[in-house]
Amino acid sequence: MEENKSRFVIRRKRGQTGDLLCLGAFREYLAEKAVVRERYVPYFVRWAAECYAFLELPLENRLSSDQRQEFLRYLSKRHED
Repeated sequence: MEENKSRFVIRRKRGQTGDLLCLGAFREYLAEKAVVRERYVPYFVRWAAECYAFLELPLENRLSSDQRQEFLRYLSKRHED
């Protein structure tokens, strides 16, 4: 993941509807379990989608601690600018 991904965009290809379903399930989980306030749910879903797009992984994959840290470093650098 050495390349500069400062301007990546979440893109969905045909046949990736499973990804969208996973995000919907994640949204429902956050809302049903009241893990976060309802108004913040879209932000958490977007961050999750951005993370998987940044790492170029399918949503079915579980992230390692190193992968999460890489994305958090990316986010912190992006928001420094």
